Amino acid sequence: GEEHRDRWAAGCLDPSALSREQGSGNPGNSVDLREFVELFGEVADVKILVLHRGLVSAAWSHKEWDEGLLQHAQVLALFNQYLTSVLGDLPRDMWRWVAYEDISAAHRRGAYGDVAAALSEFLDLPR
Repeated sequence: GEEHRDRWAAGCLDPSALSREQGSGNPGNSVDLREFVELFGEVADVKILVLHRGLVSAAWSHKEWDEGLLQHAQVLALFNQYLTSVLGDLPRDMWRWVAYEDISAAHRRGAYGDVAAALSEFLDLPR
């Protein structure tokens, strides 16, 4: 979504960016997570998996976005603030923060099944 990108281009350096994105109805040209939970919570048991990657590796992976590495890191930091502000208001049993690095490490150790089992349990999926 390049549309309205200028709205958040300054990332976490813009003191009004977080409140502007929260009020936009489509933060970062994406789904408003708070609204999603409210709407779908009326008809389903909502569970949220947040796949997170460390800031440095995430910024480096797309360093050409947002006019460069530093700017991309600042945009990522802004949307990390958005996610944590929404998640902080939700019941803890509704969401899980899943670190990409932890999944990769488990895979290297041959313990990927442990990760899958934990996620299955959270999602109430049969094993």
